Amino acid sequence: MTEWSPFTFRCDFSWNPGFLPYGDAFQNYRKVMHRYVGPGAAAMRQPKQRKGVHDLLRRLVTSPDDLYSHIRFTTASQVLSIAYGIDAKREDDPYISVVERGNNAFLSAIQPGHWLVDAFPLLRHVPDWVPGAEFKRLAKAWRKCSHDWREIPFMAAKRAGLYSISVSAVSLYLDSLGEKADLPENHDFIKGISALMYAAAVDTTAATIECFFYEMLRNPHVQKQAQQELDSVLHGRLPDFTDCATLPYTRALVAELLRCQPVAPIGLPREIRDDDVYMGYYMPKGSVVIGNVWALTHDERVYPDPYAFKPERFLDEKGQLRPGMTEPAGAWGFGRRACPGRFLALDTIFLTVATVLTTFDILAQPGQVFTLDDDFETTGVTRHPKPFKCEIRPRSAAHARTAMATAEE
Repeated sequence: MTEWSPFTFRCDFSWNPGFLPYGDAFQNYRKVMHRYVGPGAAAMRQPKQRKGVHDLLRRLVTSPDDLYSHIRFTTASQVLSIAYGIDAKREDDPYISVVERGNNAFLSAIQPGHWLVDAFPLLRHVPDWVPGAEFKRLAKAWRKCSHDWREIPFMAAKRAGLYSISVSAVSLYLDSLGEKADLPENHDFIKGISALMYAAAVDTTAATIECFFYEMLRNPHVQKQAQQELDSVLHGRLPDFTDCATLPYTRALVAELLRCQPVAPIGLPREIRDDDVYMGYYMPKGSVVIGNVWALTHDERVYPDPYAFKPERFLDEKGQLRPGMTEPAGAWGFGRRACPGRFLALDTIFLTVATVLTTFDILAQPGQVFTLDDDFETTGVTRHPKPFKCEIRPRSAAHARTAMATAEE
């Protein structure tokens, strides 16, 4: 099972189905998640993803200097629409604010080894006013964030009038229950799943798209090669999900992005269910282990020259994706707890990369230098590039017009 700390418990994130021990309840949660974010849900979610990517295009044409806020908004608004059917129109949307506060509290609370009370559980008994007991005051505030995160967007998804409520994971799930739709336990179940969709998808997807812009600045030759492929296939139109099979280099670029810049370089803590021995190390039942995703994706035996950004490592001599090499090992987690939203995230990342490169040149400013060691920071469990400046320029006036014309769709 995934291990979670006394501090996380105090913050009232116990509803998160990702922390369930393996068993019937865990399998049911994974089944429902797969139903709404897996490959079979493409017809429901892809129009929302396409709308979000096209909105990002228009924002980059009109205000390219606000790259980070544009990425965050478009990623958040897509997931909000897919999970709840809420159509956010602006970056200060109240529903985005609610779920962002809850998600930020969650990401802070689950940082492995960050909270002293996790190492010394007896500290949970000290009064709130004792010096060093800030964790108790934070937990109290974050419990409110947790409650609002689960309740407020869910209630919006149940009623009409506030926003344009469309088909969503919440509405589809409740419709599937018929007369049982109003049972409290069913409400609690879908509240947890829809909130987890946001937690799992937004920060990680936004970080990956930020890394995409960063890597295009560091590797302009990769950008140009991808643009040549896109131009040869699309002939002036914008890409869509159906173009994925005819764009092997662009897909390899996405795979290399996930490998070279894993946004969660260490996995979430896991608890060992039984005594085990690994490479001579005895690990008793109840031990906490953390997967080293960074080591997996930078293993020189699998990925020679691992710190270089080389999409071609995923291609064969004919320029097609190598069988079994379409995704780097560990990028989506491990085993039965691998990210259930990876199909949603991969679609968003692919369409964003293909559409942005079709429309824009991503250019470094004079004198800019990028280094892997100094240009990143970790927020919670997710690794982001530190804010950077770049020039995002439409490749032509025609490309700018095509981007702005998406508002009429």
